[in-house]
Amino acid sequence: MERKKFTVSFFHDTVLLCDSNGNHYSIHFPYHFWQRYLSCFKKVIVSTRCNNYETCGVKNKKGYEQSNGEDVRHLSIVSYKKLYDLFFDYKKIIEEIRNALINSDCAIIRMPSIIGILACRESLKLKKTFGVEVVANAFEGYWNYGNIAGKLLAPIIHFINKYYIKKAPIVAYITSEYMQKIYPSNGIAFADVANISLEVPSHDVLANRIVKLVNYTNDSIVLIGMIGALNVKFKGHATAIRAVKALIDKGVNCKLQIVGEGDSSNLADLCYKLGISKNVQFLGTIPSGKCVFDWMDKLDFYVQPSITEAHGRAVIEAMSRGLAVVASDIGGLKESLCKTERFQVGDYEEMSNIIYDIIQNQDRRIELAYRNYEYSKKFHEENIEEQRKLFLNELVMNVEKNG
Repeated sequence: MERKKFTVSFFHDTVLLCDSNGNHYSIHFPYHFWQRYLSCFKKVIVSTRCNNYETCGVKNKKGYEQSNGEDVRHLSIVSYKKLYDLFFDYKKIIEEIRNALINSDCAIIRMPSIIGILACRESLKLKKTFGVEVVANAFEGYWNYGNIAGKLLAPIIHFINKYYIKKAPIVAYITSEYMQKIYPSNGIAFADVANISLEVPSHDVLANRIVKLVNYTNDSIVLIGMIGALNVKFKGHATAIRAVKALIDKGVNCKLQIVGEGDSSNLADLCYKLGISKNVQFLGTIPSGKCVFDWMDKLDFYVQPSITEAHGRAVIEAMSRGLAVVASDIGGLKESLCKTERFQVGDYEEMSNIIYDIIQNQDRRIELAYRNYEYSKKFHEENIEEQRKLFLNELVMNVEKNG
């Protein structure tokens, strides 16, 4: 069967940067990301939110790579930047979504997302074949956001996402079971189509981690790391900072390194108020791949205190380095981590207690190194690509079937 003769559009709420020449830039969606879709499709049209590249400061551009390229172009949803734009520019938003759909043979819609909801609805109206990638729990994200508006919107956004995911003809879940229970599908469903794929690490990675653990002494500085954009609340930076303060109060000599783009001033103020400014470092962005792995290899713990999370790419990457990982009891993290390494959202005391207990037990740290390293193999590129190909081929066959 001939492949790569169709154009697919991709919809998501993520924000890219766009310059005056029409080039788009992203940290999480660089050009090489789209190769997963170009393996089955001739062209990809990307429809997301966007901000002006020229007006962003140099610091806010760090880590961004060009997203468009050969066979990948962007038809951005420029009219939608904030939720209230739905009230004032709804018709324009719909026109932009329909334009991308009309120019493509089918769509891949990443959900939960507002643009995703609208793209699903318009796809059904246009009788356009589409598949959905389910990557997070909308209720968790909005409910845990920390304000009244989020709690009011949580059940509404959750219900609407659930409605359209159920109506989608083809659905890819990043989890084995968790997301499927929250957002069941009446269509053809594929499990374990993670939005993460790792190259097989060298055997030296685990060996070096064990050496590091064996050489640990009570005088060693415990280095904790986390990754998350500083301009969003859902990554839980404040929880991590407060947990470090609690660890210091327990007598632990530790430091926290935070990787991520954005303004760190508010978090730096929190560190100052807690008296731990010297114990927290804001590293800005680090290029993905080798640079991130080299940084992780220096850490003792990786933490992900998010209020919502899918698998968490950085969590799986940290596990692949044999790192001890402690994270919120949410989303796909429930499948990746044991209960003893998870804490309730925002509970920095529980988070600090888990880290403290692991520090005190070298055998447990070594056990976690082996366990996490082995678990990460599930996300090796060849395993994930096999599942994704099944999803994409089903989408292609539906386009051929429906003409």
